[in-house]
Amino acid sequence: MWAATLGVISAALAVKTSLMGNIKQRLSSVYSKVAVSITITTITNVLAFYTGIMTSFGPVQYFCTYTGTTLLFGYFYNITCLGAFMALDGKREVVCLRWLKKPETPDQKCSSFKKSCCVPCDSLPDEQETDVHPMNLFFRDYFGPFLTSTESKFFVVLLYILYIIGSIYGCFQVQEGLDLRNLASDDSYITPFFNVEEDYFSDYRPRVMVIVTETLDYWDKDARQKLEKCLADLENSD
Repeated sequence: MWAATLGVISAALAVKTSLMGNIKQRLSSVYSKVAVSITITTITNVLAFYTGIMTSFGPVQYFCTYTGTTLLFGYFYNITCLGAFMALDGKREVVCLRWLKKPETPDQKCSSFKKSCCVPCDSLPDEQETDVHPMNLFFRDYFGPFLTSTESKFFVVLLYILYIIGSIYGCFQVQEGLDLRNLASDDSYITPFFNVEEDYFSDYRPRVMVIVTETLDYWDKDARQKLEKCLADLENSD
């Protein structure tokens, strides 16, 4: 997810802004376009993972806590450290443009250092061409009109209603528990054990041990009857 986020921000800085513009203005334009979507995505993902902390399953709690916190740190990195690196890259582009503007003879070639840090030296990029991306054309000319049509809106609303109904039904079908057979391979020796346990011992609850912490005179008939009465009360207790 963060790789895609970095790609979106870098592409917005390189393609959607003018190379001749001020670095501060370019960064301001980029963050104004991508910050809202990144923030909403981060909040929804963090809330989704932090919701898993409420489960009673320990490993799931640890995983959700770790992942949600990692997403938060990644978000703070995107809005702080990444912006600093983009500003440095913008300064690199300004230096490259100065080199490109210098008059050169037709036979003169760029140095290896310029080739390694700059765009091709033969010509400046056409900003009007870079703004027209094939994906932008697709969403603008085809997907946008299709999605905003009346039939598409009706279908999307109907699909969302069905999704909500299925989600509510699924919430009532959720059961807490874990089948240990799913944690072992199919040829594991533990799988037949759990099958036998389910077939013959699933009707009985876990065994309850009774421990007498005080000295008991087992030779005394009254003491034995008192102990048996205590066990009977425990057995009959719901």
